[in-house]
Amino acid sequence: MLERAGPSDALATAYIRLSGLHMFNYEFDECLAMANRAAEVAEAAGAESARIWAGVFIGGALVSLGQVDEGLRRMDLSHREAMERGLDTIAGNALYNGSTFRIRLFRAREALDRQPLFEPLRVGGRPSVLELFCRAGIWFYLGYPEPARELQEQALVLARESQSHTFERWIRRELGAAIGELGDPGQGLKVMGPVEPNIEIQDLVLQLKMAARLSLDAGDMAVALPHAMTIQARPDWGMLFENRELGDTAVEVLIAAGRLKFETARGRLAKAAAGFEAIDYGIEEMRTRRSLAEAHLKAGDAAAGEAELRSVVKKAEERGAVLQGDLARQKLAELGIHLEHSHAPQQSPQRAEERVVTVMFADVRGYTSMVANQAPADLVDKVASFHRWARQEVERHHGVVDKFAGDAVMATFNVSGARLDHAVQAVQAAIAIRDKADAAGLPVGIGIAVGSAVVGSLIADANMSAIGEVTNLASRLQSQAAAGDMLLSEEAFRRTREWLAEHSIGVASEELVLKGFDDPVTAHRVQSSSAARR
Repeated sequence: MLERAGPSDALATAYIRLSGLHMFNYEFDECLAMANRAAEVAEAAGAESARIWAGVFIGGALVSLGQVDEGLRRMDLSHREAMERGLDTIAGNALYNGSTFRIRLFRAREALDRQPLFEPLRVGGRPSVLELFCRAGIWFYLGYPEPARELQEQALVLARESQSHTFERWIRRELGAAIGELGDPGQGLKVMGPVEPNIEIQDLVLQLKMAARLSLDAGDMAVALPHAMTIQARPDWGMLFENRELGDTAVEVLIAAGRLKFETARGRLAKAAAGFEAIDYGIEEMRTRRSLAEAHLKAGDAAAGEAELRSVVKKAEERGAVLQGDLARQKLAELGIHLEHSHAPQQSPQRAEERVVTVMFADVRGYTSMVANQAPADLVDKVASFHRWARQEVERHHGVVDKFAGDAVMATFNVSGARLDHAVQAVQAAIAIRDKADAAGLPVGIGIAVGSAVVGSLIADANMSAIGEVTNLASRLQSQAAAGDMLLSEEAFRRTREWLAEHSIGVASEELVLKGFDDPVTAHRVQSSSAARR
């Protein structure tokens, strides 16, 4: 019917939808044909938005058919053209797809470099489901399950709010994988849910992979092995990435089940592990090295197996990959080698990394008048005591003091990406600092925000730094906090409201106009309470 009416935006959009259906079911030739037809119709109808959107599917089909660089170029072009024309939804879709394909092509670092391009697309400074889901995938593949879990949990909240059921299903799958890598594969399976029959191929391949791995990690070979056999029975899953990922998963299960010949497996696993190390895909590297260690041990080479397991433990501790470290330690223990868990205090990352953190700013109110009315020596003693209390409380609550600036303190919590309760820890530290300072005649105003930041020592021998919008937000909230006030960002309040309610600490919500933020920001003002000193 639309064809009979001639070229139109509606006809072009219909072909885009058909292209998408073929894409999701891994029918890439048909996907490309429909996307090219959509672009032709859009060009004839002068429908610029449809023409640009069709380019995303053309690019995806080309990548899937092996024309990787040309396909990525087409998706990146769609993103740029959409941004130039103010087509934010299409721009976000193009950026998301370009990033996702890069992750699946073992180019996650390249995808990470493109993440700042999401910032102009945020509404009210809030990341979208697309952005959070994409960034979580990047950090998971790079071997950092805790930042991945945090980002997926944020994405899940937004998906539920907007009733984005497909994204909610995808997020639960990826969240389950992150929970599994953090040491609880059984809970990861529950969060992910069962493998669903009669779903699109793009969902089936990832559900099979996650279910097989989580079942293996949970020690349920009766479930893991049938998944592996399902994977093995089909030689072509539709695109190279899936063949690699699913094949790797099946090999891992079959090695654990004793179904492979280890003489041939060792060389190939060693090559795969080196390849994953070269592209910094930490989870894949650690899993592969554990399989390689198993192959070495089965072949009677205990020294080589031990070396691989020790390397897994080291990398797991560096990245907070709890499960991989625990499984490697268990295998070493079977060999009579017992490695203790590292209990070193949180340190700055060796290099700057992005993760979800809580940032706190605390500042003494009325400091200028104090300078005029108090003896300098007395004031110096008070401020020194304030700094000392702040450092003690921050470190006691697993945070790191970034810097002292006169009468102000900045601290960051979750520097190592290893804690789930960092926002609560920050609030507890802030209340203790505020109450101690108030008792000493130093009224303090505090701002706390939660969000993503680049964390690390940015130059040699420098203090730890947290850079990102979350730092600016915490600083601006602090500037609006009167003496005795603590202002929490929306995300900080979401993560701490249960703890605040349990301790009967009242909170009042309000809209604030903050410098550097285009839209009003929701803030939550925490009342003073001696109960919160616990």
